[in-house]
Amino acid sequence: MTGSLKIYLDNYLHEIISMHIHDNFGDVNRDYRYAADDKHLIPGNGHIDWANFIEKVKKSYDGAFVFEIIPQPESNNIEDLLGDIKSFIKQFCL
Repeated sequence: MTGSLKIYLDNYLHEIISMHIHDNFGDVNRDYRYAADDKHLIPGNGHIDWANFIEKVKKSYDGAFVFEIIPQPESNNIEDLLGDIKSFIKQFCL
């Protein structure tokens, strides 16, 4: 979203039927054609302000969230990843 998430949600939230979500560290290399910055981290492990995002979408979004996660080298196993996703849901979505 290149830093425009708030603007995008303000203008298009009512039209969105599904979102794929993950975290990242932003555009480190300043080249929008290069996706190496898009780490697909578990939400909460990057720079996205998830509290504000969830507060905004809870008001009027009833579509799906699809977690698009790429396991990182420090990830132990799928159970750990699922546990981290469950923790995110408990913290921000319930």
